[in-house]
Amino acid sequence: MPCTETVHLNSINQSILFFYYFCSFMKWLDSYRKSLLNKQAAKVTRTVRLCDPDNISRIGILWMESDEKAYKYLYDYFKSPQVLVRYLCFTYDKEVKDSNMITPKDINWLGYPKTEQFHKFLQTEFDLLLNISVTPNFPLQVMTTLSRAKLKMGWDNGNPGLFDISIDVSNQPDAMFLAEQQIFYLKQFNKK
Repeated sequence: MPCTETVHLNSINQSILFFYYFCSFMKWLDSYRKSLLNKQAAKVTRTVRLCDPDNISRIGILWMESDEKAYKYLYDYFKSPQVLVRYLCFTYDKEVKDSNMITPKDINWLGYPKTEQFHKFLQTEFDLLLNISVTPNFPLQVMTTLSRAKLKMGWDNGNPGLFDISIDVSNQPDAMFLAEQQIFYLKQFNKK
């Protein structure tokens, strides 16, 4: 009859082995989806161009639901009859407040959004794309990477090359601060 300590050690070893395989699989999955995203990004054709905040006609804003105050700040800043403002918001809530919100059920097993709103968003050639998320989020990274926007701004948060203009807010990782900095730098680049 096996000793209970031996049986207990075997179950611990099995748990450790399972955890090791699970972590290895997740690392492979992350590497695979990033590789796939890089291949798709290489197919995106766009012309990078600085834009004057007063002459923008199409702007896209990507944000997490917790960043709503910063989104409203940007929306109010750019709101005018001549400007088309589109947004996509990622939320972990199960109840969606409007059709421009993406939830975990709206993404595939690789983390890619699979909704109609996502495809419409990508088809729009924005003058400016602002990603105000300070929390790493792969679906928002996919949307940022595959967008054909003329200028992409945000905080890369360890993902170099994601934005044309990356604003380091690591000392104050707050969406409102990032949104304010985006407006500040747009104005600075376009001073005459």
